[in-house]
Amino acid sequence: RREEGAAGSDSDPLDDLIGPAPPPPPPPSKVRSRGRGTFASASAMDSHFSSTYDPTADVRPNSESEDDWDQALEALRDRQRWKEQGAERLRSAGFTEEDVQKWEKGGGKKADDEKEPSRRSLHIQKHTCSSCGYPAAKIRQYNWGEKAKRRKTTGTGRMRYMKEIPRRFKNGFQIGAPKGARGPGKEE
Repeated sequence: RREEGAAGSDSDPLDDLIGPAPPPPPPPSKVRSRGRGTFASASAMDSHFSSTYDPTADVRPNSESEDDWDQALEALRDRQRWKEQGAERLRSAGFTEEDVQKWEKGGGKKADDEKEPSRRSLHIQKHTCSSCGYPAAKIRQYNWGEKAKRRKTTGTGRMRYMKEIPRRFKNGFQIGAPKGARGPGKEE
């Protein structure tokens, strides 16, 4: 028996209980890519460059920073000269000192410059009013904001046009000069 055991020592003793080992898994199949550009074996970006292209040639490691600094300083001085001359040109063109100062500051729109609800609700970067939607053509209004609708509805403001309508209706929406009037509007 020992001889048989010695000869069979190459095998695992659990083979009798479990059985032979399963076969090795098949090699993984090639993954098929789907979608645009899958017909080409290389990426789309590679098609724009030749095979001899070296991206390290694009970088200049020994760039002289002094030249860049001089150019930036010169551009800054040119802009300051342009601003000074621009202010003089505006003055000679007849603009007021207030307009010239606005131009020098940049003349951007501030929240105080808003015409429509005269509150500070204008978002400066988006340039839209969070309350009324200015500069949109229609006033901002949502059905989920019932109280807001009541605050902004007809009758809560001056009603410059609407307050004249009842009087004009009473008189039949007459046009022209009143009867018996004297002056240039009178027709004889």
